[in-house]
Amino acid sequence: MSDLVLELYSEEIPASMQQPAAAQLQKRVEDFLRGFDVEAESVKAYATPQRLALLVYGLPTHLPMRVEEKKGPRIDAPQQAIDGFLRANGLASVEGLQTQDKGKGAFYVLEIKQEGQSMADALAAFLPQMIRDFDWRKSMRWGEGSLRWVRPLHNILCCFDGKIVPFEIAGITAGDSTTGHRFMHNKRVKITTPDDYLPNLRDAKVIADQQERVKIIRDFAGTMAHLQDMEIVGGEILLNEVAGLVEYPVPLVGSIDEEFMDLPPEVLISVMRTHQKYLSMRDESTGKLTQEFFIVSNIETKDNGKAIIAGNERVLRARFKDAQFFIEQDLKTTLEQKREKLKDVVFHAKIGTVYEKTERIEKLSMELGGDADIVCKAARLCKSDIASQMVFEFPELQGTMGGYYALNDGLGDEVSDAIRDHYMPVGENDDIPDGTEARIVALADKLDTLIEFWRIGEKPTSSKDPYALRRAALGAIRILVEDKSKVPLVELLYKHAGAEAADLLKFIIGRLQVYLRTKESVPHDVVKAVIEIEQYDGNLAHISAVAIAVKQFIDSEDGHNLLAAYRRAYGICKAEKKLPTVNVDDFTLPPQIGLLNEPEEKALNEALIECEKLIRKKKGVSAQLKELAALRAPVDAFFEKVLVN
Repeated sequence: MSDLVLELYSEEIPASMQQPAAAQLQKRVEDFLRGFDVEAESVKAYATPQRLALLVYGLPTHLPMRVEEKKGPRIDAPQQAIDGFLRANGLASVEGLQTQDKGKGAFYVLEIKQEGQSMADALAAFLPQMIRDFDWRKSMRWGEGSLRWVRPLHNILCCFDGKIVPFEIAGITAGDSTTGHRFMHNKRVKITTPDDYLPNLRDAKVIADQQERVKIIRDFAGTMAHLQDMEIVGGEILLNEVAGLVEYPVPLVGSIDEEFMDLPPEVLISVMRTHQKYLSMRDESTGKLTQEFFIVSNIETKDNGKAIIAGNERVLRARFKDAQFFIEQDLKTTLEQKREKLKDVVFHAKIGTVYEKTERIEKLSMELGGDADIVCKAARLCKSDIASQMVFEFPELQGTMGGYYALNDGLGDEVSDAIRDHYMPVGENDDIPDGTEARIVALADKLDTLIEFWRIGEKPTSSKDPYALRRAALGAIRILVEDKSKVPLVELLYKHAGAEAADLLKFIIGRLQVYLRTKESVPHDVVKAVIEIEQYDGNLAHISAVAIAVKQFIDSEDGHNLLAAYRRAYGICKAEKKLPTVNVDDFTLPPQIGLLNEPEEKALNEALIECEKLIRKKKGVSAQLKELAALRAPVDAFFEKVLVN
C-alpha cells in the first residue's frame, strides 16, 4: 500500500473559505477513489491562509479493471429513443448491448470496460480537472486566464508512493516541494510523503493544522497569569476565524487606553473584532471587558512584538477616537429627530422607506399586546439609529446604538431594551428578546418584512433568498414558540397580507417544520398531522407543543407498539376498500355490536368507548396521549387472538 500527499499553494485564501475548501478537496478525492471501489485507510485535509493540503494513507499502487454499466431505454421503447442512445454512445446497432430485467421490464445496458492502470496515472489524469472544477464562492482569473481559483495559484506539490505525480495545469507543473513561511522561511521545502508534511512545514514556520493554531492561541491566553479569570469574547468561532488569518500564530497582548473604556462595550468589541480582528477579553465574574486584548501576529520579531503591539494600539486608538466623535455628534439630536431622516432612506424600491416601515411596525405591534406606551415608542423609534453617524460607520451596531440613544433621551429601560433587541434572534444560536415589549416589536418587525415582500412577489426560491426571509420567518417562529405566545397568526396574516396570506402561512409552516425537526427532532409528517387535526388558528406555540408531545409518545414503547397496530389495521382496511364487493360508506358506520363474538373483540370495543370518554375529559395533549397508550393491551390481544381477514 502507498500514500499520497497533495498541496495547492496560492495567495491569501479568505478565512471563511478555508475549511469548506478543505472539506471539498477531501470529498472530491474520496469520490474519485470510490469510483474505483477503493477506500483509503486514512484521509485528512488541512487549510492555511495560503495552502490546501490532503494526506491520504493506504492506497493501492495499481487499480483493477473496472466495468461500468450504463442503463439505456427499454427494449420495447420507441425506435427513436433506442437510436438516440446508440448515437450518444457511438454505437451502430444494439448488438453490442446487454439486456437486463430486474422485475420492471427488460432494458438495454451498455458495459464500459476500463482497463486497469497505475494509481499514479489515474491521479495524473484526475487532478488537473478536479482543480479546474473546484467550486469557490468567489474566484478570479489571472495571467492568461486559463484557470479560475480563489486567488492566483503558485505551486502544486503532489507525490504518490514517494514519487512526483506528473501533471501540469495553467503553466504550473506538479513537484515534490513547497514554500515555507513567506516571511520567516521563504525557502523551498521538500516533501514526498504524508508523514513529512506537518513536521517539515513546522520546521519552516508553518502550522498547517488549524486546530493546532487555535490551541496555540488558546493556550497562550491560559498561561497569562493576570488573565486567568478572563474569557475570550466570541469563543471558538472567533478563535477559528483568527487562526485562519495566520500560518504561524504569535499571540501578543495589547492594552486599550483608559479614556476609551467608557465607550459602550459593544463598540469596543465591534471595533476590535469586526474591523481589526483582535481578540477582546471579558472578566468572567463581572462580565466587563478588560483593557487587555490579543493581537495574533503572523511573524516572530527580535523585539518580541513590541513594535507590532505599539502599531496596533495606535490604529485602535484612532478607531476609538472616531467612535467617540460619532457618538458625541449623534447625542446632539434625539431618536425622534433622527426618525425624520428615515423618510429619505429607502427600505426597498417597491415597498417604500424605512420611515414607512416603522409606521407599519408600530401598527402591528399595537395589535400584539403589551404595554401600549412602551410598545408604541419602541416601534416608532426602533430604526432611528440607522440615521446616526455611528451606525453609518458601524452597521453591525444597528439596534445596539439605538438602545443607548433611547436611554440618553430619557425613554426608560423597557423602551431602550426593545429598541436594542428588536433584531433578535439573528442566528439559530441567538436568544429571543427578554422583555414582553421587546419580543412584540421584534415579532412585528419580522412579520412586516415577510408580509411586504410577499405582497410585492419577492419570495425566496429553492436556491436564492437575497432578503433573508427564511431567517425572518425562523425568528418570528422562535419568538412565538419560545414565548408560548397565543398570537392568532392566521387572523393577523389575512388582515395584513390579504391575497398572499395563504401562501405566506404555508411558507411559515414549512419553516416551523424545519425548526421542529432541527431543534426537537420532530418529523415533518407529525407536524403536518397535528396541523390537520388541530383547530388551527396559527397558534404556533400550541402546534409546537402538541407536535413534540406526539413525537415523544410515538418514540415511547407504548406509542411504537400502538402505531404498529394502527398501521396493521389501516393496511387491512385500505386493502379491503379496493375490493369491488365492498361498500366504502360502510367504513363510516359505528360497529355492529351483535357481530362481536370473541372476548377480545368485545374488550377492544369497550376500551375504545372508555378511552374516548376519558380523552374528552382530559386537558392537555400529553394527558390525552397517556389515555391513548392504555389501548395497547386490548389492541395487542385483539390481533393475537382474533383472525382478521
